[in-house]
Amino acid sequence: METAKELPTKEIATPGMLKQAIKKADRRTLLTTWPEQPFYGLFVKDEQGVEKAVLATLETAIVMPIVRNESDAMELLSQVSSEAASSAPYVRQAPLRQLARVAATNQCMMAWWEEPVIFEASTLHLLGFNSLARGADGKDYLYQVERYSLEGAVPEGASECALQYWVVTPEVSVGGSDQRQSRFVYDDRFDWQANPWLPELPEAAVPRSSLTENEREVYDRWSQPLLEPAPLQSSPETSAALGEGTPSRPILPEDYLAGFRHIAVLVEQVFFPDPNALKLEVRAKTVEPDPAEDPDDERESVDYLEYRILLTEGGTSIRLYSESLSLKALDQMAYHLPRSAGIHPLSADLRALLIRYVSWDIFQASRRVEESVYLIQSRLRNLFSTLPDNAEELFFCNPEDARFPFLASFRCGDLDVPVMVLGMQGDNYVCNPLKDLEVPEAQVPALMPERSDLVAGGCMNLWDLSGSLLIPGALVEFPEVLYKGGRVSPLKLISKARTAFSLLGQISQKEDAPKPKEEPSFAKLFAGIVVGTVVLAMAAMLLST
Repeated sequence: METAKELPTKEIATPGMLKQAIKKADRRTLLTTWPEQPFYGLFVKDEQGVEKAVLATLETAIVMPIVRNESDAMELLSQVSSEAASSAPYVRQAPLRQLARVAATNQCMMAWWEEPVIFEASTLHLLGFNSLARGADGKDYLYQVERYSLEGAVPEGASECALQYWVVTPEVSVGGSDQRQSRFVYDDRFDWQANPWLPELPEAAVPRSSLTENEREVYDRWSQPLLEPAPLQSSPETSAALGEGTPSRPILPEDYLAGFRHIAVLVEQVFFPDPNALKLEVRAKTVEPDPAEDPDDERESVDYLEYRILLTEGGTSIRLYSESLSLKALDQMAYHLPRSAGIHPLSADLRALLIRYVSWDIFQASRRVEESVYLIQSRLRNLFSTLPDNAEELFFCNPEDARFPFLASFRCGDLDVPVMVLGMQGDNYVCNPLKDLEVPEAQVPALMPERSDLVAGGCMNLWDLSGSLLIPGALVEFPEVLYKGGRVSPLKLISKARTAFSLLGQISQKEDAPKPKEEPSFAKLFAGIVVGTVVLAMAAMLLST
């Protein structure tokens, strides 16, 4: 744990000065005088040994109490009950910025207990997540720092200090415009380019060695061990709730599944703890060809059922997934889906399939360092069925087969393409590509079924968010690094997705609002898919700001 340091001139670090700085929102004083000042907080460990801050009630507010002197800390400790904890509360000294970070993450205020000084959310965020430093142009900038912890097989010392995300703002804004610049900063003392066990960096990532001396001080300060907020923890009850949704693998070795299993437990715990909150809505619809759009269209009307997986919380229903299946397709599907219009409970098999799919997708996303917000709704596809680009028959997923989906790698010439394996059709795997890629025709394997249908304009295009492929088993590989390699802590992605849920609820409400009655058409059905994609893209942009 980082040792707090006294400033050379103690007289300026007085409660009165702090109160004035908070009142005036004086960022310079707050970030130059106070972050490294030592304070004492109270902590306790729960039954799982996780360290948590002790909170108290101040009038009607929940606050995290801190004190400046050890004697005051011991006095405060004597007033705290340890009935709800598995161990007695204890005193811990830390720099003010670290204590502020814990309070901000707990979404409570912080109080300097023996002085009338209250730290509200804006001050906590400033102290807990920001630094002030001089940039290469000689001007002072505000650096908002987010650490990206790494898990898995990474070089020694890289797990906590190898990667940060910075949002840099001029201390003095000019013209009122948004002058923020964001960047990933990585420690290039580790060889990211040559080491496949480290996550994939974005092209615009900045190496630590290119920073100014002051910026490197910021980076190194935030690389030190921090007081971490209490992490999400799995419990035996939650793990057991996955039941057969946690696959026992005849396909992947058991030791490849540790990271996935951990994520699956967290996904259930954070998003789907109540099985009764997940519903399956069925809507009966008919699509009629529109002669006005195409007088020569001789297609007959099509009766189909639209299936929507909903997460109901309070009075809000968040649409996680929707897929339309014709009655003919439903007759071909081995798994029985309800056909009566209305709201049905989501079966245990479908719930387990949903958790497996989301968990594997978060797992593969954690192997890439990305700025974008993780939106569960936009990632789900082909949950019930798909028509592979190189197949003539629909493929139907089987929720009862707990082996699928899972993550693998498609060997395509010199390229390794991550894929989500949905199941098997004959001797081939049915896979969703998980990367946008333009593959030259010369590298498209000759073994690919209907190879000529996949190649257009001299290349095969793969898309991260659309399409599926039939891939022979000989071209599907399971490299150890894919499952055991270093990855961004999945808690980061899960936290982003949890934040996005409220916005998804608003989108679902707007989409489900009553509209003027209108006959659906083939063209409008396609347009609806496009509009939905645009809405999700706008949601991602809003959440990333």
